Amino acid sequence: FVSAYTGVDFGSSAAESIKLGFVLLSTILPVTMPLILTTVLAVGAQELAKDNAVVQRFSAIPEMANMDILCSDKTGTLTLGKMSVIKEESLTFHDDVTVDEMM
Repeated sequence: FVSAYTGVDFGSSAAESIKLGFVLLSTILPVTMPLILTTVLAVGAQELAKDNAVVQRFSAIPEMANMDILCSDKTGTLTLGKMSVIKEESLTFHDDVTVDEMM
């Protein structure tokens, strides 16, 4: 991380210098990509934990970035251990679109 050290000397912030160090390290030694990816995902999980989010798998972070629809259910899974549909409701931007067409 020579760039991180020299970046601080030239007035860059420490965070910017570390980012530059990761970029240079991954460019020079592509084998370091798993280390860099794990570090970045760990920092992301730490940031999510500040907002009371629990991350069980690091791969969930980029998966959620690509997510369009989130379906969740707490009722039933906590008490019975199985899911069941009580009421089906869908919100669309067009009144003439049915649930079947949307799915």
